[in-house]
Amino acid sequence: MTADEAKAEILQRVVVTRQNVTLAKSFLQRLQDIGPHDPFILMNQFSKQQGYQLPDKIVLHPSVDPEPPLRQTSGYFACVLAFTEAIWALIHQGYFLCMGNPRAWDAHQEWTTVVPGQGGMSAGWSFPEYSIELPHKIVLAPSYRHERPQPMTDPDLFVLEARIENADPEIIEALKDAVRCFRHELYRPAVTMLGKAMEGAWIELGCSLARTVPAEGGFNKDKFVDIMSDDNTGIATKIQKVRDLYNQKNLIGHVIKQCGISPKELDNIIIWSDVLRESRNAIHFGVKPTIENSYEKVAVLFIDGAKNLAIMYKIKRIADDSGS
Repeated sequence: MTADEAKAEILQRVVVTRQNVTLAKSFLQRLQDIGPHDPFILMNQFSKQQGYQLPDKIVLHPSVDPEPPLRQTSGYFACVLAFTEAIWALIHQGYFLCMGNPRAWDAHQEWTTVVPGQGGMSAGWSFPEYSIELPHKIVLAPSYRHERPQPMTDPDLFVLEARIENADPEIIEALKDAVRCFRHELYRPAVTMLGKAMEGAWIELGCSLARTVPAEGGFNKDKFVDIMSDDNTGIATKIQKVRDLYNQKNLIGHVIKQCGISPKELDNIIIWSDVLRESRNAIHFGVKPTIENSYEKVAVLFIDGAKNLAIMYKIKRIADDSGS
């Protein structure tokens, strides 16, 4: 592999996903003291936590496998970019404050063709497209020093905490919109979008459970899925249908046994869903919720929502696996 080929390989491999940025945010929000912190030290700690460290040199010689150091270099650069995006996002959000002027970090990797007993050449690659700036120091903002933020203050962290990676993208987007509204103190829109995600979760769970019922059970899967998909059927009816099905151990006992979640736990999620539906109905003219959609109430709905959605999508995941 030539030096040009190796550099091109690194460039091709550096990919930053929203998941990478979310992991970096989670790392930063778990710092144990208020600071000041050196972002460059934190950047290397995060990269090491993810399993990547910048090699001293990449040896380009037929006798040496270049794959491990190439993977480390590209992974390290991806971690740096994710970390940079995360830290500036948290600063913009007001979670961290900056101290001093930003400092530049230049992406650079040394390489050599020299191996013991043989000559060669050594040089380095520069990657200006990956060069970034980080604050000189960061400290935790005063308003966060006594109460760390819940995941519901950040859309990506909330989705990560809820563990709903197997949810429909529309449901994930609704949850992110709900968190954005909550962060800006728009409580009615927040419960509305959280309610949309809740409805979608019940429908997805019901369809997955129906598909796992054995054919000889006398259960009409198609009819059940049609009810779940029918826009004219209210969500309360759909939730009850899912609850009734989950209570039939003769049909889906294998799912209940594998996930370890009892029908009673599903009843608790129904209670949360009912409160959320009642809160969401405040979007209709003249309708007032029993308890005002205040910060405290909506915060509890979000905290319980992360836990309940995680349970629902755990059941769904197991049902999908057993039905495939």
